[in-house]
Amino acid sequence: MRLSVDTNAYRAYLDGDPTCVELIQTASTLAFPAIVVGELRAGFRNGTKISENEEILRQILARRRVVVHDVTEATSFIYASIWTDLRKKGSPIPTNDMWIAAQCLENDFTLLTRDSHFRHIAGLSVMPSAG
Repeated sequence: MRLSVDTNAYRAYLDGDPTCVELIQTASTLAFPAIVVGELRAGFRNGTKISENEEILRQILARRRVVVHDVTEATSFIYASIWTDLRKKGSPIPTNDMWIAAQCLENDFTLLTRDSHFRHIAGLSVMPSAG
């Protein structure tokens, strides 16, 4: 499975959540959207273990089967489509989550998340983590 990790799923993985651990460890390719990496780093800077958290993330991102999905021009078109669709449905979600979903759709990855609002996005494959 090609799995993209949301911020809350990363946290659950580090906390030892069995579902997240199994899914992350067995994914054939593991992606981190650039938006998620930014959210994680922002969270690190709000805490007291910045260096330790950065090192853990660095080690994970350095693994051979891990990729970071950058925001591209193609991502912007998908984001715009998601934004428009959710607005028409009256189901807005956080802006960063629309970018994360756009990156998953662009790269054809399933999103591992604890946020149920991703289910409002047409065509997005979502794997709920426990919690």
